[in-house]
Amino acid sequence: MSQLLISVHRAGLQRLPIAQRTLREAVRFVLHHEGIRSATIRIIIADDHTIRTLNQRYLSHDYPTDVLTFVLGTEPLEVEIYIGGEQARRQAAEYGVPIAEEFLRLSIHGVLHALGYDDQTPTQRRAMEARQEDYVLRLRSWLQQK
Repeated sequence: MSQLLISVHRAGLQRLPIAQRTLREAVRFVLHHEGIRSATIRIIIADDHTIRTLNQRYLSHDYPTDVLTFVLGTEPLEVEIYIGGEQARRQAAEYGVPIAEEFLRLSIHGVLHALGYDDQTPTQRRAMEARQEDYVLRLRSWLQQK
């Protein structure tokens, strides 16, 4: 039996620059293509204060980050993905990409981490980024058709 439960929440932000439905559908797309049939995924879009506090508490990094992934269970998969909303805006401006695309990219990145992809070494990083950007490209064309 297949059951994908995907929700999007805000922590400290008033508005999101991307529809919650779009984020849910993007995560569902990646899970489907990665062969995941049952999962509960919570995406929390957080302000700098919230994501910095989590980054400091769990990774001992005292700065806001773009994405943190917490796997809470594996059978079935249960994940919380925290996206630094303000950091995502800064990165979109720096990289010259639409804000919505950067939110998609970070959501995909978080899902891939939850599925065991890593980016600790240059080889891992290249492989993960290639997979991530393939999904971004496929979703970009899908979004343009909507």
